[in-house]
Amino acid sequence: MNVNISEKVVRYRISSKNNEEVQEPIGAYIKRERVSQGLNQDYVCKGICSVSYYSRIENSETIPGNDYIEKIFKKLNKPIPTDYTITIKNQEMIDRFLSAIEFKNEKLIEETYDEIKKTEQKHELYDLVYCIIKGNNDEAERLIKLLHEQQRYFDNEELLLYLEMIGNFCINKLEMEKAEKYLFLAIKLQSTMNIEKPLIFYKYAWVLGKNNNDLKCIDYATKASELFKCIKSINFMRKVSKHFIY
Repeated sequence: MNVNISEKVVRYRISSKNNEEVQEPIGAYIKRERVSQGLNQDYVCKGICSVSYYSRIENSETIPGNDYIEKIFKKLNKPIPTDYTITIKNQEMIDRFLSAIEFKNEKLIEETYDEIKKTEQKHELYDLVYCIIKGNNDEAERLIKLLHEQQRYFDNEELLLYLEMIGNFCINKLEMEKAEKYLFLAIKLQSTMNIEKPLIFYKYAWVLGKNNNDLKCIDYATKASELFKCIKSINFMRKVSKHFIY
């Protein structure tokens, strides 16, 4: 597991604004179509959703459900591209899987994981997620070796999840220095995606604390608390550690 490969992949994503291997997000596609027709956001989202939610769709800050997509494309008088239809369906299923993990809903984890395995898309990345949350480190290590060379072909969302999961894996193995490196790469990648996932900041802050880097730990814990609007305290940090260590 060579962190240099991940560093190179993340550095490339940061330096390259237009990565041809990564499909244009559905939100960016919608925005481009709206602008090309000379329409404003108020017109497109009227009767569908709030302007603020529509803006989040265009900025790829959220993945809208099929109902929203169908209504938006109908307003734009455009058919939904086939590739996006498949992507949206799969993304909704993946989002349910990851949400079930976040809220520790065991029944939903099993149900959505079974759904993912039945799809035609490659699901080794989600096999890795499942193994890590179930504490199956031997199988997780096998999957990491399998996926390590494939990471350059991941889209940004997949790469971010992969880096976060390796961070989790290293935490489980008590390899805190490696965990710090991978989680930092996840944070750098987030910045290019214009998103901020507080749980990643939580994990990074916790690992920094374990590595006796108290000043940086406080900085990133503060960042996480601002995102979650939590109270900055010892109890807060305890809550953080309980929240992300499955």
